[in-house]
Amino acid sequence: MNNTDEYMARIDVLISKGLMEPELREQARLAYGDGGKKPHTDEAEVGDNVKFSVVTTAVIDKSELFTDANLTIKRPGTGIPANDIINVKGYIAARKLSVDHVLQWSDVA
Repeated sequence: MNNTDEYMARIDVLISKGLMEPELREQARLAYGDGGKKPHTDEAEVGDNVKFSVVTTAVIDKSELFTDANLTIKRPGTGIPANDIINVKGYIAARKLSVDHVLQWSDVA
């Protein structure tokens, strides 16, 4: 039995004891929803902006090595996730990259 079923069972008990009008059962079910948590569509769009990505700190020429000196993490989280910075270091740039470039996997060779 999931949370929604338990909640609706409690609503049914209230109705059977005369403590709640039967017409309110559907409103209660709609108010409770499916019992699961998920972000609203607007929140999902904002989510990328609060995450961090791997970003360049200097101009990086094609075939130059990615190192601690030329990489950092910053917002927005629209590129390579910050926790993957360790997987980028030691690889080379696939093309010339500008300062504050949000790194994509296509930038890594």
